[in-house]
Amino acid sequence: MDTWLTNDVKELLFKPCLEASGYIGNRLDNRLKMAQSIDERALTEDFVDLFDSSSSISAWSKVSQLLRDHQIYLNTNVKKSTVEHKTGADIGLIIQRGIYQKNTKSKTRYAVLIQCKKIDENGHVNDFFHKVNSSGKTQSSLMLDITPNSFYFIFTPPSLIKTYHSIEPIAFASTSPGCSSPLWNMGCFGFESGTFPFLNSQQKAEVTGILVIPALAVEAHENTSNKASLENILSNSMPLWYWFGELLIPGFIGDNTKETLAVASNQQGIEFGVKYSIEINYGNG
Repeated sequence: MDTWLTNDVKELLFKPCLEASGYIGNRLDNRLKMAQSIDERALTEDFVDLFDSSSSISAWSKVSQLLRDHQIYLNTNVKKSTVEHKTGADIGLIIQRGIYQKNTKSKTRYAVLIQCKKIDENGHVNDFFHKVNSSGKTQSSLMLDITPNSFYFIFTPPSLIKTYHSIEPIAFASTSPGCSSPLWNMGCFGFESGTFPFLNSQQKAEVTGILVIPALAVEAHENTSNKASLENILSNSMPLWYWFGELLIPGFIGDNTKETLAVASNQQGIEFGVKYSIEINYGNG
Protein backbone atom coordinates (compact mmCIF):
# COMPACT_ATOMS: atom_id res chain seq x y z
CA MET A 1 0.00 0.00 0.00
CA ASP A 2 1.72 3.21 1.18
CA THR A 3 5.29 2.16 0.40
CA TRP A 4 6.33 5.83 0.50
CA LEU A 5 5.62 5.85 4.25
CA THR A 6 9.02 4.49 5.25
CA ASN A 7 10.58 4.71 8.70
CA ASP A 8 12.74 7.61 7.50
CA VAL A 9 9.71 9.56 6.26
CA LYS A 10 7.79 8.87 9.47
CA GLU A 11 10.70 10.08 11.55
CA LEU A 12 10.72 13.35 9.60
CA LEU A 13 6.98 13.76 10.21
CA PHE A 14 7.53 13.21 13.94
CA LYS A 15 9.91 16.17 14.17
CA PRO A 16 7.39 19.08 13.94
CA CYS A 17 5.29 17.41 16.65
CA LEU A 18 8.30 17.00 18.92
CA GLU A 19 9.34 20.61 18.34
CA ALA A 20 5.83 21.95 19.00
CA SER A 21 5.45 19.88 22.17
CA GLY A 22 8.88 20.92 23.41
CA TYR A 23 8.19 24.59 22.73
CA ILE A 24 4.87 24.58 24.58
CA GLY A 25 6.09 22.34 27.40
CA ASN A 26 9.11 24.55 28.05
CA ARG A 27 6.98 27.68 27.93
CA LEU A 28 4.63 26.22 30.55
CA ASP A 29 7.52 25.19 32.81
CA ASN A 30 9.08 28.64 32.53
CA ARG A 31 5.80 30.23 33.58
CA LEU A 32 5.61 27.85 36.55
CA LYS A 33 9.11 28.86 37.67
CA MET A 34 8.09 32.53 37.53
CA ALA A 35 4.78 31.79 39.29
CA GLN A 36 2.92 33.20 36.30
CA SER A 37 -0.06 31.80 34.45
CA ILE A 38 -0.65 31.66 30.70
CA ASP A 39 -3.95 31.39 28.87
CA GLU A 40 -4.53 28.21 26.87
CA ARG A 41 -5.63 30.40 23.95
CA ALA A 42 -2.09 31.79 23.72
CA LEU A 43 -0.71 28.24 23.70
CA THR A 44 -3.18 27.27 20.98
CA GLU A 45 -1.96 30.23 18.92
CA ASP A 46 1.60 28.98 19.46
CA PHE A 47 0.69 25.51 18.20
CA VAL A 48 -1.06 26.90 15.12
CA ASP A 49 1.93 29.13 14.30
CA LEU A 50 4.33 26.21 14.76
CA PHE A 51 2.29 24.08 12.35
CA ASP A 52 2.04 26.90 9.79
CA SER A 53 4.74 26.37 7.15
CA SER A 54 4.72 30.12 6.35
CA SER A 55 5.18 31.22 9.98
CA SER A 56 8.45 32.66 11.28
CA ILE A 57 8.51 29.97 14.01
CA SER A 58 7.33 27.15 11.75
CA ALA A 59 8.37 23.66 12.87
CA TRP A 60 8.15 22.50 9.24
CA SER A 61 10.99 24.59 7.78
CA LYS A 62 13.84 22.08 7.94
CA VAL A 63 11.52 19.08 7.59
CA SER A 64 10.07 20.32 4.30
CA GLN A 65 13.55 20.47 2.82
CA LEU A 66 14.42 16.97 4.05
CA LEU A 67 11.15 15.51 2.73
CA ARG A 68 12.14 16.68 -0.75
CA ASP A 69 14.99 14.19 -0.62
CA HIS A 70 12.23 11.55 -0.57
CA GLN A 71 10.38 13.31 -3.44
CA ILE A 72 7.64 14.49 -1.07
CA TYR A 73 6.58 18.14 -1.14
CA LEU A 74 4.72 19.61 1.82
CA ASN A 75 3.01 22.88 2.66
CA THR A 76 0.30 23.99 5.04
CA ASN A 77 -2.65 26.34 4.76
CA VAL A 78 -3.85 28.00 7.96
CA LYS A 79 -7.10 29.95 8.29
CA LYS A 80 -8.07 31.80 11.46
CA SER A 81 -11.81 32.28 11.81
CA THR A 82 -13.37 35.62 12.73
CA VAL A 83 -16.84 34.10 12.96
CA GLU A 84 -18.38 33.18 16.32
CA HIS A 85 -19.39 29.54 15.92
CA LYS A 86 -21.06 27.27 18.42
CA THR A 87 -18.15 26.47 20.74
CA GLY A 88 -16.86 22.92 20.51
CA ALA A 89 -13.53 22.69 18.70
CA ASP A 90 -10.48 24.93 18.59
CA ILE A 91 -8.72 23.34 15.61
CA GLY A 92 -9.75 21.51 12.48
CA LEU A 93 -6.72 19.54 11.23
CA ILE A 94 -7.01 18.41 7.61
CA ILE A 95 -4.68 16.02 5.82
CA GLN A 96 -4.58 16.13 2.03
CA ARG A 97 -2.20 13.90 0.11
CA GLY A 98 -1.55 12.89 -3.45
CA ILE A 99 1.17 10.27 -3.88
CA TYR A 100 1.93 8.64 -7.22
CA GLN A 101 3.82 5.32 -7.21
CA LYS A 102 4.43 3.41 -10.43
CA ASN A 103 0.91 2.58 -11.66
CA THR A 104 -0.98 3.52 -8.49
CA LYS A 105 -2.19 6.78 -6.98
CA SER A 106 -2.91 7.46 -3.30
CA LYS A 107 -5.14 10.51 -3.07
CA THR A 108 -7.27 11.43 -0.07
CA ARG A 109 -8.51 14.26 2.14
CA TYR A 110 -9.64 13.73 5.71
CA ALA A 111 -9.86 15.61 8.99
CA VAL A 112 -10.02 15.50 12.78
CA LEU A 113 -11.42 18.00 15.30
CA ILE A 114 -9.37 19.17 18.27
CA GLN A 115 -10.19 20.92 21.54
CA CYS A 116 -7.24 22.42 23.46
CA LYS A 117 -6.91 22.40 27.25
CA LYS A 118 -4.14 23.37 29.67
CA ILE A 119 -2.86 21.67 32.82
CA ASP A 120 -2.43 24.32 35.52
CA GLU A 121 0.30 24.59 38.16
CA ASN A 122 -1.68 22.30 40.48
CA GLY A 123 -1.94 19.53 37.91
CA HIS A 124 -5.57 20.16 36.95
CA VAL A 125 -7.66 21.15 33.94
CA ASN A 126 -10.30 23.35 35.54
CA ASP A 127 -12.79 23.26 32.64
CA PHE A 128 -12.10 19.79 31.26
CA PHE A 129 -15.80 18.85 31.15
CA HIS A 130 -16.86 22.30 29.96
CA LYS A 131 -20.55 22.66 29.11
CA VAL A 132 -21.59 25.14 26.40
CA ASN A 133 -24.49 27.24 27.70
CA SER A 134 -26.12 27.80 24.31
CA SER A 135 -26.59 24.09 23.71
CA GLY A 136 -26.41 22.55 27.19
CA LYS A 137 -23.93 20.03 25.80
CA THR A 138 -20.31 19.44 26.68
CA GLN A 139 -17.59 20.34 24.19
CA SER A 140 -16.78 16.65 23.77
CA SER A 141 -20.41 15.90 22.93
CA LEU A 142 -20.59 18.71 20.37
CA MET A 143 -17.49 17.43 18.59
CA LEU A 144 -18.65 13.81 18.69
CA ASP A 145 -21.96 14.86 17.15
CA ILE A 146 -19.87 15.77 14.08
CA THR A 147 -17.30 12.96 14.09
CA PRO A 148 -15.88 10.25 16.36
CA ASN A 149 -12.48 11.46 15.15
CA SER A 150 -12.39 14.19 17.76
CA PHE A 151 -9.57 14.71 20.24
CA TYR A 152 -8.22 16.87 23.05
CA PHE A 153 -4.75 18.41 23.03
CA ILE A 154 -3.61 18.74 26.64
CA PHE A 155 -0.86 21.34 27.09
CA THR A 156 1.16 19.92 29.97
CA PRO A 157 4.07 21.27 32.07
CA PRO A 158 6.73 18.52 31.81
CA SER A 159 7.90 19.22 35.36
CA LEU A 160 4.62 17.73 36.65
CA ILE A 161 5.42 14.38 35.00
CA LYS A 162 8.07 11.77 35.70
CA THR A 163 9.50 9.63 32.92
CA TYR A 164 11.12 6.22 33.26
CA HIS A 165 11.77 3.12 31.20
CA SER A 166 11.43 -0.56 31.95
CA ILE A 167 12.58 -1.89 28.59
CA GLU A 168 14.77 0.06 26.18
CA PRO A 169 12.31 0.73 23.32
CA ILE A 170 9.56 2.06 25.60
CA ALA A 171 9.43 4.98 27.99
CA PHE A 172 6.62 5.76 30.40
CA ALA A 173 5.15 8.99 31.72
CA SER A 174 3.94 8.90 35.30
CA THR A 175 2.17 11.35 37.60
CA SER A 176 1.79 9.10 40.63
CA PRO A 177 2.46 5.46 41.58
CA GLY A 178 0.28 3.16 39.49
CA CYS A 179 -0.70 5.89 37.05
CA SER A 180 1.35 5.84 33.86
CA SER A 181 1.13 5.90 30.08
CA PRO A 182 3.63 4.57 27.50
CA LEU A 183 5.53 7.02 25.33
CA TRP A 184 6.50 4.54 22.60
CA ASN A 185 10.12 5.54 22.13
CA MET A 186 10.54 3.37 19.01
CA GLY A 187 14.06 4.64 18.41
CA CYS A 188 13.10 8.32 18.25
CA PHE A 189 15.24 9.23 21.25
CA GLY A 190 18.79 8.33 22.10
CA PHE A 191 19.61 6.66 25.38
CA GLU A 192 22.40 4.85 27.14
CA SER A 193 21.55 1.33 28.22
CA GLY A 194 21.20 1.07 31.98
CA THR A 195 20.75 4.78 32.64
CA PHE A 196 17.76 6.12 34.57
CA PRO A 197 15.96 8.13 33.41
CA PHE A 198 17.02 8.02 29.76
CA LEU A 199 15.19 11.15 28.53
CA ASN A 200 16.96 14.47 28.99
CA SER A 201 14.91 17.57 29.93
CA GLN A 202 14.34 18.67 26.32
CA GLN A 203 13.28 15.19 25.18
CA LYS A 204 10.94 14.98 28.16
CA ALA A 205 9.28 18.24 27.09
CA GLU A 206 9.01 16.94 23.51
CA VAL A 207 7.06 13.84 24.54
CA THR A 208 4.92 15.28 27.33
CA GLY A 209 4.35 18.95 26.39
CA ILE A 210 1.27 18.03 24.34
CA LEU A 211 -0.71 14.91 25.21
CA VAL A 212 -3.63 13.70 23.08
CA ILE A 213 -6.86 12.22 24.47
CA PRO A 214 -9.86 10.92 22.47
CA ALA A 215 -13.00 13.02 22.94
CA LEU A 216 -14.89 9.75 23.38
CA ALA A 217 -12.86 9.03 26.53
CA VAL A 218 -13.81 12.47 27.87
CA GLU A 219 -17.50 12.08 27.02
CA ALA A 220 -17.61 8.68 28.71
CA HIS A 221 -17.31 10.34 32.12
CA GLU A 222 -20.22 11.99 33.88
CA ASN A 223 -18.71 14.28 36.47
CA THR A 224 -20.27 16.61 39.02
CA SER A 225 -17.27 18.93 38.59
CA ASN A 226 -15.71 20.44 35.47
CA LYS A 227 -12.25 19.79 36.90
CA ALA A 228 -10.01 16.83 36.02
CA SER A 229 -6.54 15.96 37.31
CA LEU A 230 -3.51 14.96 35.29
CA GLU A 231 -3.39 11.71 37.26
CA ASN A 232 -6.91 10.82 36.14
CA ILE A 233 -6.48 11.60 32.44
CA LEU A 234 -2.98 10.27 31.84
CA SER A 235 -4.10 6.68 31.25
CA ASN A 236 -6.17 7.81 28.23
CA SER A 237 -3.38 9.89 26.69
CA MET A 238 -0.60 9.49 24.15
CA PRO A 239 2.17 11.84 22.97
CA LEU A 240 1.44 14.14 20.03
CA TRP A 241 4.22 12.72 17.82
CA TYR A 242 2.84 9.18 18.07
CA TRP A 243 -0.76 10.27 17.47
CA PHE A 244 0.24 12.30 14.40
CA GLY A 245 2.90 10.13 12.79
CA GLU A 246 1.66 6.64 13.64
CA LEU A 247 -2.12 7.13 13.61
CA LEU A 248 -3.22 10.25 11.69
CA ILE A 249 -0.79 10.20 8.76
CA PRO A 250 -1.18 6.44 8.00
CA GLY A 251 -4.98 6.81 8.15
CA PHE A 252 -5.82 4.83 11.28
CA ILE A 253 -7.86 7.86 12.35
CA GLY A 254 -9.54 10.59 10.31
CA ASP A 255 -12.92 11.38 8.76
CA ASN A 256 -13.45 12.07 5.05
CA THR A 257 -17.17 12.87 5.21
CA LYS A 258 -18.36 16.16 3.69
CA GLU A 259 -19.77 17.40 7.01
CA THR A 260 -16.53 16.91 8.96
CA LEU A 261 -14.41 18.44 6.20
CA ALA A 262 -16.78 21.41 6.02
CA VAL A 263 -16.48 21.98 9.78
CA ALA A 264 -12.70 21.49 9.88
CA SER A 265 -12.17 23.91 6.98
CA ASN A 266 -14.74 26.46 8.24
CA GLN A 267 -16.84 26.49 5.12
CA GLN A 268 -19.15 29.47 4.93
CA GLY A 269 -22.63 29.12 6.36
CA ILE A 270 -22.03 26.30 8.85
CA GLU A 271 -23.22 26.65 12.43
CA PHE A 272 -20.44 24.60 14.03
CA GLY A 273 -16.93 25.59 13.04
CA VAL A 274 -13.43 25.87 14.45
CA LYS A 275 -11.23 28.77 15.50
CA TYR A 276 -8.30 27.59 13.42
CA SER A 277 -8.24 25.45 10.32
CA ILE A 278 -4.90 23.79 9.48
CA GLU A 279 -4.59 21.91 6.19
CA ILE A 280 -1.43 19.89 5.61
CA ASN A 281 -0.86 19.15 1.93
CA TYR A 282 1.81 16.75 0.77
CA GLY A 283 2.53 14.65 -2.25
CA ASN A 284 4.92 14.02 -5.11
CA GLY A 285 2.76 15.03 -8.01
